[in-house]
Amino acid sequence: MKLSAVEASVIVASVEGTVTSMSIEDDFTVTLNSSSVGKKVSEKSILVTGEDGSASLLFSNGALITIKPGSRFYLRKFAQKNFSADHNANPSELEQEPSQSELLAHLDFGNLVVKAPKLNKGSTMVLSSPLGTAGIRGTMFQLVAVRNPVTGDITGGVNLISGDISFTDVGGNEVSLVSGQSLQLASGKLGESMATIPGGLVNLNATYEESLSGGAMPPSIDMLFPRVNENGSSAISTGSTNSLDITQSADTDWEMVHEIASDIFFTIEASETSSASFTFNDISDAVSVSSPATQTQAPSIPSSISGEVLATVEGLEDLYIKAPVISLTAGANVVFQDQLIIEYLVQRKKP
Repeated sequence: MKLSAVEASVIVASVEGTVTSMSIEDDFTVTLNSSSVGKKVSEKSILVTGEDGSASLLFSNGALITIKPGSRFYLRKFAQKNFSADHNANPSELEQEPSQSELLAHLDFGNLVVKAPKLNKGSTMVLSSPLGTAGIRGTMFQLVAVRNPVTGDITGGVNLISGDISFTDVGGNEVSLVSGQSLQLASGKLGESMATIPGGLVNLNATYEESLSGGAMPPSIDMLFPRVNENGSSAISTGSTNSLDITQSADTDWEMVHEIASDIFFTIEASETSSASFTFNDISDAVSVSSPATQTQAPSIPSSISGEVLATVEGLEDLYIKAPVISLTAGANVVFQDQLIIEYLVQRKKP
C-alpha cells in the first residue's frame, strides 16, 4: 500500500445544467460544465445553480454536498490537517474522517442534501442559513431555505435521515434532532424568527421544489404556520428545546415518510456514484475550476507556403510589398529556342 500526504481539498464530483462558481477573492466567475468535474473549488467561492442546474462537491474528509436546482451556496472555509492515506482509496467511502477538519458553509437560498462522515474530536462542520445554523457531527440530511421575493420572508426546513444535528434558529432557540426528525422554519425579512416547529419528516420537496425552479411563488408564512399571526407572536415549539421528544403519531403517513427518505437517499447515492471514481490522488492533483482548459486548434498553413509576410519579424515589412512572384516568359517552354527564363520578381516599396 502506497501512502501519500493529502491536503484539504474540495472538488466538483458532478455537474448538470446551469451552474456557476464565483471566487470572492479573485472576483472571477466561471461557468461549470462537464470539463469542471474533478477540478477544485476554492474557499470563499459561491456556487449558484440555475432552474435546471445541480452540482455535487466531494471534500477530502469524505463529506458530500449536493446543491440542487435554484440554489446559492457559499463555501466559506474548509481546512483539514494533512494526513497520510492510500492514494488509490476513495474518500467518498469514508465512514469517519481521516483527520481533524473545519467546514463552514452557508446556504443563502435553495436545497441542499448533505452526507457527512463521523467527525473526529475537535472537528467542526457548521452549515448556516437565513433560517438558522446546523452543527453537524456525522449525518445525512436535507436543508431547504426559500426566499419570498414579494414579502422578503424566508421559509424552509430540515429533514434528518440519520445521525444527529444541533440546530439553532435565528432567534437563538436550539433544537437537537435525531434520525427521522425534522424542523419547519420561518424568519421575517428583518431576520427575526417567526416559526420553529419540530416533528417527523416532512415533504420539503413537494412544498418548495416548484418555487426553486421558478415555476411558482413559495407558500406564505400564514399558509404554512397559521398560528404565527393569531396572537401576533411567533410560533415556537413548547417544552425544552434542547431535548425534544418528537415521536411519530399513530396516524403518521408512513408511505410519505418512506418517499421522503428514499428521495434523499437517492440524491446521496447519485453523488456517491459520481464520486466513486475519484481517489485521494485525484483530489490532491486536481487543478482549480478557474484554470483555463487546453484549447485544441486546427493546424495553420506555414507562411512560407501561404505567401504571408510574418509581421513578427522586425523589418521584414519594409522589404516586401507582397511575396515574391515567379513567372515564365512567353516561349520559354519551346524546345531548341532560348533557354528557360525564370524571372524572380521582387517588388520593393518605393521610398
